[in-house]
Amino acid sequence: MKKTVLSLIIVFLAATAFSQTNKRPYSYKTAYIEYELTGNTTGKQTLYIDNWGWNRSETTHSVTKMLGQKTETNQRNITIQYDSYQWVPGEKTGTKVHNQWLEDLMKDPNFDMEEFGEKSLEAINFRKTGTETVLGKVCDVWKSDLGSTSWVWNDIAVKTEIKLFGTKQIMTATKIEIDASIILKIILMKKRMHRVKKVLQKSRV
Repeated sequence: MKKTVLSLIIVFLAATAFSQTNKRPYSYKTAYIEYELTGNTTGKQTLYIDNWGWNRSETTHSVTKMLGQKTETNQRNITIQYDSYQWVPGEKTGTKVHNQWLEDLMKDPNFDMEEFGEKSLEAINFRKTGTETVLGKVCDVWKSDLGSTSWVWNDIAVKTEIKLFGTKQIMTATKIEIDASIILKIILMKKRMHRVKKVLQKSRV
């Protein structure tokens, strides 16, 4: 549940950067981000972004302790425009989801993604409250009525704290690279996407 909430918040924060004219998820073509997870969930997450955000590769290795239970997560998510693929590394089967809702929205010439992103955050009780410097970067601060906070720089969630049901999950960027410095990594990501797409299609997922 907490991971779902965190993912939704990050998606909506990125959506606030969309331009109504070019409708790009991010203002830069490529990026590479490493996150450290602390709190009730500990571990690491890496994120590759390509094609202005339409292609993404996310790998998560984490352990969550909550209500006396321990859950381990080892998974990879790849998004190619409107198609998302999820699987456990080492396995040859996974799930594929086509986001028809987003595809239909993007076809609407009157759709304003920036406005949509801000209203979506407000719908889950997040408000922009000002700016703060986190890890040397001046960030927009988004806070919820329940005490959760996200610090956003250049469309990237530099740090996010989620408080839910008496627990806390903190996601902090430890490395951020944008554009030219990560071209080789993005090329490798594209090759990985191609292999995964072929495997999952053959598996008829």
